[in-house]
Amino acid sequence: MLKILIGGSRKSGKTTFLKTLLGYEPVKVEREETLIIETGFLALKNLPCITFVALSDSKRFKEFWQVCSKGAKGFIFIFDAQNKEGWELVREEVKTLVDEDKHKVVYVLNKFDPEDEETLVDFEEFFQSLGISGKILVADVRKREEAMKILKELMGELGYVYEDCSGRAHRSG
Repeated sequence: MLKILIGGSRKSGKTTFLKTLLGYEPVKVEREETLIIETGFLALKNLPCITFVALSDSKRFKEFWQVCSKGAKGFIFIFDAQNKEGWELVREEVKTLVDEDKHKVVYVLNKFDPEDEETLVDFEEFFQSLGISGKILVADVRKREEAMKILKELMGELGYVYEDCSGRAHRSG
């Protein structure tokens, strides 16, 4: 079983991503202050079952990150392109991920308007200011093929190689 964590700023698209990917509403496990933990499972052909845990933004992110990240193999962090102020609100959470280099992380810019080049430049500058080296995926998490593209990217980072987006994959190495 693979455990993948999903994080991001408030209203960035974490629940929508999970719902699109899974095909059903994720289960809300716990509410504590502003923290909501949602879970879901996905079984794809020739892959281990994947458990997803989504963490909402919270003042207690680090504490919950330490608990929820145990056994996690990867992390998907979603940013809302239309909420630049939200990027700053999750700066510390992202720094936590950067410091935890044992995890493979895929960063996603959601709700992006392709005609808004300034936002992409601003996001790349924000990304660089955190000292992050990695790929930024621009995706609409409401679309299944784009949600699968995000998962495919992370699975590639974890050593799985897709034959196609239908879910057929094999472990490399």
